[in-house]
Amino acid sequence: MRKVELYTYEDASRDVEEGLTESEAAVKKWESIVMALREIEEVALQITPFCEKYLDFDCNGCPMLKFDLPCTEATSTYSIFCADLKRLRMVAENMLSMIIAVQRSEEHSNSFFV
Repeated sequence: MRKVELYTYEDASRDVEEGLTESEAAVKKWESIVMALREIEEVALQITPFCEKYLDFDCNGCPMLKFDLPCTEATSTYSIFCADLKRLRMVAENMLSMIIAVQRSEEHSNSFFV
C-alpha cells in the first residue's frame, strides 16, 4: 500500500504564518500534487490480477471484456484513463514550472531592495 500526502491550504496558511513566502507555499502545494499524480499514474499502469491471469491467452476469457474493449485497445476505458491521467500530470508539471518561475522572479526582483 502506498500513501500519498497532499499539502493543503491549512498547511500553507500555517507555513506562511511561520515565515514561508506565499510563492514557496504554492510551490510546495503543486509539488505535492505532481507527486500524487505520479504515484497514481505508476499504480494505474501496474499489471492487475486480471491481466496476470489472462495476458498469456491474449486477454481471451478476461471478465473485463464483458464490459469494455481489451486494455490494449486505444479506445478502451483503461487506455483513455491512463492517457488522460498522463496529460493531467503533464499540465500539473507545467503549472509547477510556472509557479517556480514566479517564485524565482519574485526573489530576483526583491533582491534589488535588500
